[in-house]
Amino acid sequence: MSRLNTRPFRLLGLALVAITVAGAMSVLVDVYLPTVAGKYLSALGLQSPTAVVGPKLPKAWSDGLPFGNSPEEDMRRAEALSPRVHQLCGACHAYPEPALFPKERWAVEVNLGYDFYEGSSDALVREIEAPPQADTTGYYIAKAPKEIEMPRLPTRDINPIFVPTTLKYPDEGPSDGCVSDVAWYPPQDSSVGFLTICDMRHGRVIRVDRTSAWSEGRVLANIYNPARLRPIDSGEKVPRAFLLAELGVFLPSDDVPGRLYRLDLSETGRPARSTLLKTKNRVADAVGGDLDGDGDLEFAVAEFGWRSGGALALLDRSEGDKEWQRTILDERPGASDVRIDDIDGDGRLDIVALFSQQHEVVEAYIADGLGGFERRTIFDAKDPAFGSSGMDLVDFDVDGDLDILFTNGDMLDFGFLSPNHAVRWFENRGEFPFRPHIIGHLPGAYRAVSGDIDLDGDLDVVASAYISNDIAEGQVSAATQFNLLVWFEHQRDGSFLCRPILRTRRFGSVDAALGDFDSDGDLDIAAGLTFFEDDGPRHRLQQGMLTIWSNGTKNP
Repeated sequence: MSRLNTRPFRLLGLALVAITVAGAMSVLVDVYLPTVAGKYLSALGLQSPTAVVGPKLPKAWSDGLPFGNSPEEDMRRAEALSPRVHQLCGACHAYPEPALFPKERWAVEVNLGYDFYEGSSDALVREIEAPPQADTTGYYIAKAPKEIEMPRLPTRDINPIFVPTTLKYPDEGPSDGCVSDVAWYPPQDSSVGFLTICDMRHGRVIRVDRTSAWSEGRVLANIYNPARLRPIDSGEKVPRAFLLAELGVFLPSDDVPGRLYRLDLSETGRPARSTLLKTKNRVADAVGGDLDGDGDLEFAVAEFGWRSGGALALLDRSEGDKEWQRTILDERPGASDVRIDDIDGDGRLDIVALFSQQHEVVEAYIADGLGGFERRTIFDAKDPAFGSSGMDLVDFDVDGDLDILFTNGDMLDFGFLSPNHAVRWFENRGEFPFRPHIIGHLPGAYRAVSGDIDLDGDLDVVASAYISNDIAEGQVSAATQFNLLVWFEHQRDGSFLCRPILRTRRFGSVDAALGDFDSDGDLDIAAGLTFFEDDGPRHRLQQGMLTIWSNGTKNP
């Protein structure tokens, strides 16, 4: 396989807004918020630092005039600075609009951006003559809103059609966890249906069989931090081989031993595991396909990394070779989701990848038939704090080609609910970029899956959300509850009606799967229980592993 046949991408050295999204795997550790950081470290069994000293953030313009002393003068100065701030803050990603954060947050964001600027090795970035940090801070404070206004969301009653059942972790290990991945494999012939679950907290890959009832889960593999488990297409009805992506560490880092494994199941005994890739980048996702048409599989790997490390990579090997060769398709960090399919309808397999971090784009890598790829942009949020959290390929408008089902709602890096959080779909009209549509706003949106929930012949959407306790503090009242699992019911006019399934204050889910688990003719929901924070051992014991939401459409 050849390298991507477009010009090389330079590594990005400046990021005014530091986004640490790993799809379902991101965690806030902000040196300026030691209390929150300490709680996360404690939840992971790590010792919190005894003291964290934040920077002295400017409170006045560079000539000493305090911010806010004269709003009219502040705005005049901001307008005069606008060209220089746009040049600096848009050097390596889309220019961050002041409306992204409230006034009180911008001093921290600008300080972090200047840290990146001063430490950048990119010659083009270093050539920029940056305004004094105090003036850039004043620019954003002058233009930013005092508060972020959230859209008014429907407050309908909980839909009674779904009945919940909690599945616990296997008895052989801890009773708490952090589910990052859930997948359903329906029964085939004499084989039972089963769910697979990745527990990021304790490094477990778990299988739960479904017969007349759910079996106790059994651990298939133990690694450091399993992110995703994807089946390898071998032509079998029931997959026996899987790709297992390992982040290597729970917290954000640019230099940790990420891995990609092959996991082969057997009818008896422990599954066999072999290593396909060792990399310093955290591996978030991987998928296989015959990309060059030579009859064997290649693997596209989303190496998330963090700020400087990371890549979209391709693994290939020639016949008879034992070692896999790694080719970089895109050098940017932040690749969190990757899929292989024919996105342009030319009969050749292409690669589609989601990059979060400051990039916030969905890219297609179109196969040219000669072993190379051309990068085409499917969607660009033009917002470095968009919070991209997940995507999937689906023919959503049932017109014969593949569209993108997409969520953006990650806020574990900057700590604010955003009016931009939503479930969306990008319409494939045979040209790039795709046309974006909003299915519905959902604070903290993390994962969306599609299926005909109410059996009326069209595709509905089930979406999960994750909102932590600390992040919501101060922005909403203590009594506020969030829709953490919803069903967007497809209406005849093409719109979607949001029907809450789970509304609560705490936690949520970063992944969900649909399937007819009880074989009654309608689709049920499996939502993994995601648990980043440490809220005491008693609460953890009550969390469980999954919630199964049984659909009562067919049998009320």
